[in-house]
Amino acid sequence: MPATHHSSAAPAESTTVVGRIPVLDVRPVVQGGRRPAKAVTGETFEVSATVFREGHDAVAANVVLRDPGGRPGPWTPMRELAPGTDRWGAEVTPDAPGLWSYTVEAWGDPVTTWRHHARIKIPAGMDTDLVLEEGARLREEAQRLTGRRVTHLALTHPHFDHVFGAAAFPDAEVYGAYGAVGTDALFAPGGHGREALRADAVAEGLDARRAAAAADALVPVRHEVRGECGLDLGGGRRVRLADVGPGHTGHDLAVLVPGAPAVVFCGDLVEESGEPQAGPDAVPARWPAALDRLLDLGGDDALYVPGHGAVVDAAFVRAQRDALAARFGVSR
Repeated sequence: MPATHHSSAAPAESTTVVGRIPVLDVRPVVQGGRRPAKAVTGETFEVSATVFREGHDAVAANVVLRDPGGRPGPWTPMRELAPGTDRWGAEVTPDAPGLWSYTVEAWGDPVTTWRHHARIKIPAGMDTDLVLEEGARLREEAQRLTGRRVTHLALTHPHFDHVFGAAAFPDAEVYGAYGAVGTDALFAPGGHGREALRADAVAEGLDARRAAAAADALVPVRHEVRGECGLDLGGGRRVRLADVGPGHTGHDLAVLVPGAPAVVFCGDLVEESGEPQAGPDAVPARWPAALDRLLDLGGDDALYVPGHGAVVDAAFVRAQRDALAARFGVSR
């Protein structure tokens, strides 16, 4: 099974060039790639590589497995195997005999870079205006890439860091899980509604003036999702909204974007950057079941976008489900 790798810069024809985001020491490899690595059909194995870049901006990586006919499968997101090591890995599974190959791809991740800076600088009052302006530029870039304005918002759960930004889209139709319609129904640690969201934001380090302004501009949920519903976004694009909670909160909404692969936006039901947080409004006894419903929604081949951290796969969600069940004493 030969390996190749891609970085953000292509090498010249006759010279080996290391780009700004090098992809090095790709494994598994046998005799420097002169012989193929071996695996049994259906065997899951890990592909790993050292991925880094100059400076302090974040990177991301994935691996693409190609079958013996050269057809690429869905890309599999890689995650850092140990913090600070620059070593990334992901598990893949060849499902037929033959000579397979895989490609490791890496790129700069401006969204993760911005989120990292925002989490540090906003609570500390450092360059706050610049950080927020950068966030606005990211939104504008997303609209430029899609060529369309934002017409619909799905609020995955009613915590300040997931609802305050909705005010930037005053003309959008806003969706939430069953029971989240209106402003007063929104839950946050300590109570209900705008005041509780504002107080929680301040407790987490957001400037009191900005927290008050965001709470005043809070966008109410006008469409509640009970069970599942389809949503036509136009241009042949449909998504599915699903009330999969309660779990992380009493109102947990997931979004399925069909495709190859499908993509599921999970909210904080799934977290990759750390252990999932269970606040006063969590329903721990029902959280593992919520992740079962999430997996039923997306399936084994989908990519799952957590509320915090890098994109994960179904195996990660299952492992987190089992960890939550053990943590909260929920029998399976």
